[in-house]
Amino acid sequence: MKKFTPLLVMMVMLSMVVTVVACSTTANAEESYVTIDINPSVELIVNARERVVYVNALNEDAEVLLADLDVIGMRVDDAIDLIIETAIALGYIDPESTDTVVQVSSTSDTALGEKIRERVKAAVNNAFQNRGIYGRAEDKGFSQEFLDEAESYGVTPGFLFLAKAVVQVQDDMTLEDALLMTQDELRDMLKEAKEAAKEVLMSLRDDFFAARDDIRATYEPTLEQLHVDIADVQAAVADVEAQIALASTDELVAQLESLQTDLADLQTELQDTLDAMHADIQILRDDFHAQSEALYPALMARVEARREQFQNRLTEWIAAHEGGSWRDLIEEYQNNNNPSNHSNNGE
Repeated sequence: MKKFTPLLVMMVMLSMVVTVVACSTTANAEESYVTIDINPSVELIVNARERVVYVNALNEDAEVLLADLDVIGMRVDDAIDLIIETAIALGYIDPESTDTVVQVSSTSDTALGEKIRERVKAAVNNAFQNRGIYGRAEDKGFSQEFLDEAESYGVTPGFLFLAKAVVQVQDDMTLEDALLMTQDELRDMLKEAKEAAKEVLMSLRDDFFAARDDIRATYEPTLEQLHVDIADVQAAVADVEAQIALASTDELVAQLESLQTDLADLQTELQDTLDAMHADIQILRDDFHAQSEALYPALMARVEARREQFQNRLTEWIAAHEGGSWRDLIEEYQNNNNPSNHSNNGE
């Protein structure tokens, strides 16, 4: 038995290494989708290491907010602190306000999603405490209509929100298709689709989406008819194959070959039509990207103008609140105004 002990130890150690690596890979593959609403609305995707891997503006104010920021790769709490600091510097958060609310939502139902959501809320609250500002984070709720819609599909509100976000930006995705996917697949598609449209400024994005929908509407009847025709031919192929299985004849074989040729032609036509639609959309996207490049200097000028407008006021406020003497008061205010605390206390 002693002869086998070293080998046994090596096997156990190897299995432990494999287990650790496998667990690490699984954890790193998981990501959480989070949105924060100040007035600028920003979406983030955060990985299991709590690093920001994706950020996107959801409205024009967020585009101004993010124009001069690069939070990719940052720890999520540092990224949130920088976003809050920039929102203050640009005047989106009034340091003299007595009740600033930042809404936080997460679409992930996993332990990681819950952890990231709580981490983001804590980072928002810390950012306000450190700056002596009466602000707080709270969970973003969904309307009753949205809750009912999610229930009708048999999914969580967060999952429906993510699915709709993908449908909005993905060129060939329906809500029915999106609801059949996993959260990881939806997050990947969201990143990919929004990267393609990212260079289109928010001021042009609505026009881009409207023009893109017009292109889709032009191709939709042809695509729908091709899907119907393909389904009919596939049914005919299955029928002839069943007949051949019972009694093969030259006539049936010839009929099957003809149907298979028709099916291949229809599938080729479908792919060609999809390629043509995507090519038209890409031309449209390139055109809007070019327009965005022309508008970008104006966006940066707007950022600098806002920053200059609020800089003196912000400097005075920081000077008046140096030393962090307000931190305990802000924390008490946040705790007293936290809806989850009230519900836990039965209030």
